[in-house]
Amino acid sequence: MLLACSRFAHAQIDSLNKASECIEKGDLLRARNLMDGVVQHPETRTMIYAWGLRASVYKELYKKDPSGVTASEFRGKAVESYKQALKLDSSGKDENNEVFRKNLKFLASSYYNENLVLLDPDNKNASYSKAKENYEKFKDITLFADPYFDMKQKEIEFNNALGSYCDKLFATNRKTNKDFFQKAIDAYGRVIQLDPDNWGANYNLGMLYYNYGVSLVYYDLPVDTDLVALDRIQENSRKLFKSAEPYVLKANQLNPKRKEPVKALIAIYFSLIEDAKKDFYQKMLDAMEKEGGK
Repeated sequence: MLLACSRFAHAQIDSLNKASECIEKGDLLRARNLMDGVVQHPETRTMIYAWGLRASVYKELYKKDPSGVTASEFRGKAVESYKQALKLDSSGKDENNEVFRKNLKFLASSYYNENLVLLDPDNKNASYSKAKENYEKFKDITLFADPYFDMKQKEIEFNNALGSYCDKLFATNRKTNKDFFQKAIDAYGRVIQLDPDNWGANYNLGMLYYNYGVSLVYYDLPVDTDLVALDRIQENSRKLFKSAEPYVLKANQLNPKRKEPVKALIAIYFSLIEDAKKDFYQKMLDAMEKEGGK
């Protein structure tokens, strides 16, 4: 049995007992059909056990083929049913209460884990909107199962991954994917809001600004650009370099042994024509390389 229970003898809920037998025999599709009827029946639609059993059926159907065409429907109905079982158990005293919560957390994690694929730019199924939707479902389900769950670390992990995905898409085609520049800023910014000392978010946000500034001047500049337009482009590029500066400085402060921020600062100050600062970080890099710093 998937849940602790006693057999129900009443004639009106015979379908519930038949569904339990189907589960024991592994006939999940017939159990599903029976349980869909059970939870709509006037005498069983408020039974905690009925909703919990229906949830278990759909969860097992989802687990059999988590990437199948019906997986999303099965998982959604499992979540819906576990939630309803917990709503009906308002006192929290049902013997399966913790089982329901544990299974909800499992289903929530499945949404979160799918984002490994959805935020891979090289995967044909990658999707910014679907990843955001999955993360919201993960949060909603997790907090329903455990209202005291600390979401901070997951929020940081997700937004770092989301920022990286948007960053890569923008770099691939800055014209077609121009909206992803701001989306990357928003994602990295959310990480920094939660964790100001997050090295990756600070460094990556700084490099996002810097690389865009470089591209405006060196890669995306039309050969027939007039002087007025050129001045405007160079000013925009300068603003991007200045936007990059504080984040790369922060990354350097957070981990002075890393060469990447030092190299980036040399490039930033070279682009800003701030020779004294460029020379300062060049000397720092020379010393690091002499000492074999990473």
